[in-house]
Amino acid sequence: MIYIIRRLLIEMDYKPGEGFRVDYELESEAEDKFLDVHPFISIKEEGSCILVCLISEGDFLEFDDKNLVVAIASSFRKCSTYTPEMDKNTSLILAVQKNKNASLSIEKQRRIEDDPYYFKKYVLLYSKNELSELKGYVKDGQNILELIKHYIYNKENFNKYKEHPDNNQLYSIITNLSTKIPIIPMDFSNSNELFDVNKHFEEKFEAKHTKKQREGVEELIKLVSQFPEDDLQSIDKLIAFSSSLKSVLSEGEIN
Repeated sequence: MIYIIRRLLIEMDYKPGEGFRVDYELESEAEDKFLDVHPFISIKEEGSCILVCLISEGDFLEFDDKNLVVAIASSFRKCSTYTPEMDKNTSLILAVQKNKNASLSIEKQRRIEDDPYYFKKYVLLYSKNELSELKGYVKDGQNILELIKHYIYNKENFNKYKEHPDNNQLYSIITNLSTKIPIIPMDFSNSNELFDVNKHFEEKFEAKHTKKQREGVEELIKLVSQFPEDDLQSIDKLIAFSSSLKSVLSEGEIN
């Protein structure tokens, strides 16, 4: 994956900087582990930098994300690549190959990306099969950025993904790359529509349920959000919520 990201960043006028290594601890490991960090510095924008790290899913789930980010920031400031202007213009990309704990990885991904401190953080989750599909699509000597843009702009590819999302791993990893590498330029001004996966599922809900049903679901969500945290664990409450949701989806009214 680092080879793909490296080529992409170079195509977008970023040059490799001096790499560095960060040590971190895992409770399950007797010895400290290390993470190689690859900096890329913008040729056109002074002080703009992207740090890229590859990490296994197991280590990703186990490490203390706040401590690791602090360690990366501290080590970064000591390397020759760093300039003070980069403090506010550096993004960190953690590339994580998924294995068996995808749902846990997604939960941690959100927590890391929502953390406002140190860097703008992006977690690129991908599977071994997705990476294999991407490598098969990207040939040596081809411009990866143009291939990605061409693939995403092609409405036929999106339609195939809509029909069989679980069987279209190439679309999944390409759209993931386009959102997790923050500098990839995507211009949909010449397209008839923006092929947004979230929008697609929203439209499916709109088509399937009436306005009355949607309003009922929204009201239920508001009610549940008002439950005290400990009360939400109540079996009675959860059963009542489940029953009400079923009623809303069938009739549009709250019990």
